[in-house]
Amino acid sequence: MTEQPKKTSTFKMIFFAVLFLACLPFLFGYIILIAVCLMPSFVAWITDKDYKKRNTICIFSFNLAGLVPVVIKLFKTGQSFENAVWVLSDPFTWLIVLGSSMIGMIFYNFIPPIVSVLSKYGNESKIAKLNENKKILEARWGEQIVPNIHK
Repeated sequence: MTEQPKKTSTFKMIFFAVLFLACLPFLFGYIILIAVCLMPSFVAWITDKDYKKRNTICIFSFNLAGLVPVVIKLFKTGQSFENAVWVLSDPFTWLIVLGSSMIGMIFYNFIPPIVSVLSKYGNESKIAKLNENKKILEARWGEQIVPNIHK
């Protein structure tokens, strides 16, 4: 049984669009900076074919974490369009933003196989321990009492 993706309501979309337009004149520098720096997350969202968007979630969370120092840099210099462009023109900004997105991609690609291998070895050690316990029980009580499972 596969789950179907949830459909977003039209009211939510309209609400966030109106909220965005209402905040645009006051926070224009921040909005430009955040929108440009979250481009790796938007690309991941567009290209992710999984309906749960696991890749997008992983990349977005690390991209958002990398965005925090960039927003703080804009906050320190002052919120304006010129300062936002100045922050975006800094190569270290792109190193932070794209590097954090890359870390999210690495986590998405390499952590699940590592966890599955560790889980496999843990399960194999549990099976070995249960087989040892089974042999001890067979020695104590005899083979007719212990069921023939995985002989």
